[in-house]
Amino acid sequence: MTNSYVPLLFLLFRRLADDDTVAWWGMAVTVCSPLFWFTALRPLSDMVGLAFAVASQWLVLSAWCDGRNPPARRMLVAGAVLCGVGAGVRVQTLMLTAPLLLAVLAWPGTSLSLKDRGIALVGALAGAVAWVVPLLAASGGLGGYLAARDSRTDGTLRWIVEQGFEMGRPSILEVEVDKKNGKTTAARVGGKTVIVCEGEMEL
Repeated sequence: MTNSYVPLLFLLFRRLADDDTVAWWGMAVTVCSPLFWFTALRPLSDMVGLAFAVASQWLVLSAWCDGRNPPARRMLVAGAVLCGVGAGVRVQTLMLTAPLLLAVLAWPGTSLSLKDRGIALVGALAGAVAWVVPLLAASGGLGGYLAARDSRTDGTLRWIVEQGFEMGRPSILEVEVDKKNGKTTAARVGGKTVIVCEGEMEL
């Protein structure tokens, strides 16, 4: 993955400086950094997430600099989608991609239309939904997701989930997840409920 990240660095630096020599030096200094190689050697999603972040930044910056032509709009949408998908690969990438994307979407001096900005925002949300829904389904819902994100490896983890307050229909859920050796062994959800419908299913 490190090899595919290096050309993305060059493209990002070239977009920032608009100079190939500066881009080559920026890429070389980054690649020679001990932090870069330490991160690359870790068996985590750090480098993949960083590649998503750099690709997103390059596309969004390109759209911002190139103006109103159709390729710029496509680059903005692609960068926004990568911003959303990248958060699923490594959630910390949002600190690198979201501020830039929001700045480009909100900046009044760009020639991007309101429609272009709306489509890009929907693209970012679609990119996030592309990983959130399968992750929640595969991890046993919200409790499993929260447990997977928690660094504790053993014990019972508890959360209080509040929802519906803005709608005037408050709901408070109590979520408990048991973990043993870093794996979720049980999940429980409780709280006050009101039956709104019933049904039967035969298997």
